[in-house]
Amino acid sequence: ITPGSIVNSIAGLPQQVGQKTSLARLHVACMTRAGYDPLDVIPKRGPFCRFTSRAFAVRKMGSKLQLPYRRFREYNVQLNEEEPEEHRIWILKPQGGFNQVGIHMYSLATADIASDSATAAWLMQRVPEGTWVLQEYLMNPMTYQGHKFDLRVWALVTSLDPLRVYLLGTGIP
Repeated sequence: ITPGSIVNSIAGLPQQVGQKTSLARLHVACMTRAGYDPLDVIPKRGPFCRFTSRAFAVRKMGSKLQLPYRRFREYNVQLNEEEPEEHRIWILKPQGGFNQVGIHMYSLATADIASDSATAAWLMQRVPEGTWVLQEYLMNPMTYQGHKFDLRVWALVTSLDPLRVYLLGTGIP
């Protein structure tokens, strides 16, 4: 960017905002850096890597399902050993989606992870055609004045050296 340039958007940003794979890569890097398998249950000790819930990329084309369903099952079995639940809630989101469009919520019962075939059948029944992200639902999210929230911060960067950033005050509660 040359001095005096005015940029009103960052090339590729709208595509990245809706892409769940970018957040997944960040999660994998965080877990790996901390010395954990990225597909393991996030350890309760330590605040690291808790910026997102565990998610799995899923693609369904006709009768074929692409997903590490054994790892999905193993993850849920491990989670049940640490925190027993009769039903776990999973959210299925379109991979390139945003604004809560196309989201489905599903209950995964203990019987659905009893075997590889039971897990595969559960997935085949619920995942529609296309590319999706299956994400663990956070039952007790952080709240602000009793409500779930997200941060939408609008910023203007006027200089990189020295760094000068202006925040729009109305974008923060």
